[in-house]
Order: sequence, then structure tokens, then C-alpha cells
Amino acid sequence: MSSRTSIEVHSQQKRTQLSTHFLGEAARTLTMRANTRLLSIEALRVIAILCIAIFHSFLPWFESMVDWDGFLAGTALAPNGRASLQALVLMGGINQLGAWGNHVFIMISGFFLLPRATETSVLPGYWHMQVRVTARRIAIILTTVVLYGLIALIAHHFAPEITNAELDDWYWISFGIQFVWVYLALVVLCPFIGWLWWRVRKQNQLLAALLIVVYALNFYIAFFSQGTGEPGVLDWRKLMSAVSYGMSFLVGGWIAQHVRPGSCCYGCHAFVLALIGMIVAEFIAGSLGGIASVNALSYRSTSIFAFVMAVSALLCALAQPADSAAKYPRLARVLAFASAGTLGFYVLQAFFSTGWHTAANTILIWALGFGLAPFIVIGSLFSLLFYLAIILLDACIGQVVVRRVSKLFVGHKPAE
Repeated sequence: MSSRTSIEVHSQQKRTQLSTHFLGEAARTLTMRANTRLLSIEALRVIAILCIAIFHSFLPWFESMVDWDGFLAGTALAPNGRASLQALVLMGGINQLGAWGNHVFIMISGFFLLPRATETSVLPGYWHMQVRVTARRIAIILTTVVLYGLIALIAHHFAPEITNAELDDWYWISFGIQFVWVYLALVVLCPFIGWLWWRVRKQNQLLAALLIVVYALNFYIAFFSQGTGEPGVLDWRKLMSAVSYGMSFLVGGWIAQHVRPGSCCYGCHAFVLALIGMIVAEFIAGSLGGIASVNALSYRSTSIFAFVMAVSALLCALAQPADSAAKYPRLARVLAFASAGTLGFYVLQAFFSTGWHTAANTILIWALGFGLAPFIVIGSLFSLLFYLAIILLDACIGQVVVRRVSKLFVGHKPAE
């Protein structure tokens, strides 16, 4: 064998050894991440979904304040014939918390999914592995939607007043659950995002530039170009909503790569400051511009306050050590049970919004007679009970079916 051939063989052997070593290290890292559950992140996910439940309970009332028709005149929300400043700040804050909850959900998903895709993108068989794990995630989402869609259609046949589902009107399963479809799109795109992100040299600069552009456009949409009615699926404002959640997904992955559990000591302080900033902004908007400014400040997914609060809340959750679940196993099981119903909650509350909003509005009309504080407190308690009822129902029906579907992908169960 010539000396040149020997060198080439040795070089190939060395590359194989390095590849095997890297594969082993990556596998150990990913296994550790998959098996590590932070109680604080599970708790954050549960709190986020509860905030979304509260947001949906009060949403018709906020919309009634925006599209003023005089219905609320003389009530605790508008005692002098117009919305009071206190009501504007509280209702605007609830709107912000709803957007915050959506950003948190997407950000946590990016926190777990993107690093797996990014760090394995250099390994052999990357695309084959991603097809399998992505197919499983898609199957879980679609199974949940189809299952509850069929239940909603059956319920509509016997009691049409409790559900939005109709065979001749597909709004309920298209725009009615548009957030679920955005989440599905991010799941599908995750392998491609991870592959590209690993090959970006100046990740921090690119991420900062994208955030500046996206939220500058969001500011323009919220204050100058909201439009009228429901924008079409290809309307640029509708697409920007999806892009905003995509940025939260990307930021969640970035945080997972750069912040280790137990090492972040400033997240909680940042969250408090962001929360105070949001309340002050709502107060100023309500004082100077009334309901129009408050609505613009928390318009759909455009709020910079909701995004900053989501980032700081995730950083706050990462202040907890990685072994927290092992120290508190019972609490870990409770939080895992509650967070497992997240997708089911999104779908069920949307499909049956007609029925549960009727119940919520009846209770809230009664509560409003006692004042603004009872209105907010009782509405929040209703949302909590509604959330608990949904996750219990999902545990008995949806998750049972989803587990059977997941068994078709045994050996390829990714961290969610």
C-alpha cells in the first residue's frame, strides 16, 4: 500500500471515529434533555393555558367595549356611559395575558423541539429520523382535531346550540382553530428550521434583526393597519401573526441552546419589570386614547409586551435546577397531567365556544351587578373550573386515543 493511500485510509478512520464520538455525545445530550422535566416549565405551561382560558372568557366583553353598542352603559365596566379607565386597564391586561399565553406555549415548544433538530442536523440519517418524529407529532395534532371535530359534529346534531361545528360551514375547523394550524406548520417546518439554523454563522445578529423587523411591522399593523373584519388566509396581516409565533418558536430554541437550568438569575426580575411596563402602558393608552389605543396595544399577536413577558417568564422558569422533578415527584405528576391536556383544551374550547360562552356570559352578567372586582374574580374562577373540566375530559377521551396513535411510532418518541 502506498504512503498516500495509507494516509487517506487513516484520515477516513479518524473522521469515522470523530463522527461516532459526536453521535454518541449528541445522543447522550438529547437523552438527558428528553428525560429532564423542569417543574417550573411545566407550571409555566399550565399557567399560560389558564391565562388563555381567562382571556377567552372575557373576550366577548372586551369586543363589546371595542365595538361600542351601548350594552355596557351603566354597568361597572362603563358606569358613566363609557368604559372606565380601571376597566380599560384590567380588560386590556387580560388581553395581553391571552397573547402572552400563546407566545409561552409556542416558545416552550421551540425550547424542546428546535435544539433536537438543530444539534442532530449534522448526523447521518437526519432527514429519515426527522420524518419519523415529525410524522408522530403531526399524527397527534390531527388525531386530536379529527376526534374532537367528530364529537362536535355529533353534538351539533343533537344540541346545535352548544357547538360551532357544522358540515356546511367550515370556519369552525379552519379559522376557528387557526392557532392550532400555526402550531402544526411550525412542527412541520421544525426540521428545516433546525437544519438551516445550525448553518447560520451569526445567529444572534440574525435573530435580533428578525425580531426588530417583525415587531416594527406588528406595531404598524396594530396602530395603523388593523383592517376591517376577519383578514383572509393570505392577507399579509394574518401571515404576520403566524410569523410572530414563528419568532417565539425560534427564540425558545435559542434560549434552550444558551441558557442552562439553574443558571438564569435575572429572568424573574425581567418578568416583573415587563409586567409593570405592560400595566403602565395600558394605563397610559387608556388615559390618552381610550379603548381604541388599548385595543391596538394588545391587538392579536402583535404585542411586544406579551412577547417580552413570555421570554422573561421562560428565563424565570429556567432559574430552577434541572433535578426539580425528582425532588417533587407528586407535583411533577400533577403538572404533567395538567399540561398534557394543552392541545385538547385549545381544540375543545374552540369547537364548543358557543355553548360554554353562553354559560360564561350568563354568569358574568350576574357577577357584573356586584361590581368590577367580583366580575373579574368570578370570571377567572369560572375559567379555572372550565379549564379543569376540559383537561379531565381530554384525559379520559383524547389522550387515550392519542396514546394508541403514538404506539405506531414506538422508538421515535421525541420530547414535546
